[in-house]
Amino acid sequence: MNPLRLVRVVRRPPQSTRGLHTTSRAILPALKSLAVRASIAAPVVGAAGYFVAKKLDPPGPHDYSVETEIGSVGHHEKPELAMDPVYKDLKDHAAPGGRGQTSTEEGTLVKVPILGNVKSTANPADRSITNQTQPDHMLHDGKVVRKVVLRDGKIYLQTVGTGNGAFPRLNEFFAKPLWNWYMARDLKKKFEKRHELDQE
Repeated sequence: MNPLRLVRVVRRPPQSTRGLHTTSRAILPALKSLAVRASIAAPVVGAAGYFVAKKLDPPGPHDYSVETEIGSVGHHEKPELAMDPVYKDLKDHAAPGGRGQTSTEEGTLVKVPILGNVKSTANPADRSITNQTQPDHMLHDGKVVRKVVLRDGKIYLQTVGTGNGAFPRLNEFFAKPLWNWYMARDLKKKFEKRHELDQE
């Protein structure tokens, strides 16, 4: 007999890895099943929530006003030169979720996620934009006017919302966090960045 014997080497994954593979095979089908059930249930739950909210907050008029400080004008800076870039940034951030869609004098259709479309019209004469909801918008009929103003050496963004439609109380309740924080944070950052560059 040949003393040299061929030994077949079988590579096996470590015990912990094999256990992980077995667990994965058991969990994945369950996760897929859960995902399918969630995709079916989500529209039902969403629709139910919508009708409950509509019952608690029936359609009606709404009216709110929010003012946001953007920054101070430098002592040696002309106010117009400081306000114009802010107005440009405002047009570029016309409506929630509408980044990349700029408000124009002719009017731009901006799609707001979940809610629907608004028509955003720019008025350079007073550095304002007007967002008018379209018939497919969940909160139609509503209008939001946003304007860049100067007072006591500081630049502010004024936002006034009016209308008559769904969820009027919720509309007023969320106005401040929406316009004062979410929709103004990028404008504030860009304003601060410009002033940092000017001081260098």
